[in-house]
Amino acid sequence: MTEILIVVDSLNWGGHHSARAVKDLTQRRFKSEITDIAGLEEMTDYNYDLIMCWLDSAEKPVYKVCREHKIKMASRIAGWKGIWRTCRVPDKIHRIVEGVVCCNPELQLSTEKIYPRNIVTIMNGVHTDIFKPPENYTHKGQWLWVGRKQDEQKDYELLQKVDKKYRSKIKTVTQKWVDGKVVQTDWPTEMVKHYHEARGFLRTSRNEGSSNCLLEAMSCGLPVVATPTGVAPRLLNPKCLATSTKHIVESMREFEDEDYTRAIGGCNRDKIVKDWKWEFKREPYIEFFEKCMEK
Repeated sequence: MTEILIVVDSLNWGGHHSARAVKDLTQRRFKSEITDIAGLEEMTDYNYDLIMCWLDSAEKPVYKVCREHKIKMASRIAGWKGIWRTCRVPDKIHRIVEGVVCCNPELQLSTEKIYPRNIVTIMNGVHTDIFKPPENYTHKGQWLWVGRKQDEQKDYELLQKVDKKYRSKIKTVTQKWVDGKVVQTDWPTEMVKHYHEARGFLRTSRNEGSSNCLLEAMSCGLPVVATPTGVAPRLLNPKCLATSTKHIVESMREFEDEDYTRAIGGCNRDKIVKDWKWEFKREPYIEFFEKCMEK
């Protein structure tokens, strides 16, 4: 059986969850496991047919291991910053990459100028049986923002401006850090609780691939207001897309009407269930891995 190692960035929240989902979806076809960068460097046995680098900042250590042990490598580019980094990778490293997964079609168009082969777009999915609406939604709580303050500073600054202009305090959920690593214990149980208690979900992102938390919030039946990056333009009504502080706040205030909020939240849930379940990503990933393994 083909053995695959998925390497994730220990500092990324969403990457861990999507990597786990893909591992679970493909485990009947491939023997696979997940580690972070530190775990990769501590290994002594590299009996893998393929190493999948799940995030951009993990790529250099993975390149090194794949070169030294003659293992095939695949890569997943999560956002525009990944393109910026990858453009500066030497050609000799490009040649050992057997395939690239992009999180949206725009990233694929940019990546095709860098990598010559096996480039696919596979956007993230949602565990809809976990992330689902509560039995009685009141939409009386605070708006919810989820992110990383440390490396999303500009996104957080926009949030702070919106927070000052909006009438009610916005609740923020950030990653927990222990010894430089993110503790993943808030997912999924605590995150579902946060979504269920929220009035709506706000995503102020200037660099996005296929946002896990945006998809999860929609799956829970929340109205969402977001900047038009990543998958947001494909999923949200144009009235829910905004870039300036003023327009974001205006969009949020539209959801002070309870009936309108319930209607949009229900539509969001229906969209996710119809097209964005993780199960729908099974075959694209299996096909991608098998193509990477072709002689």
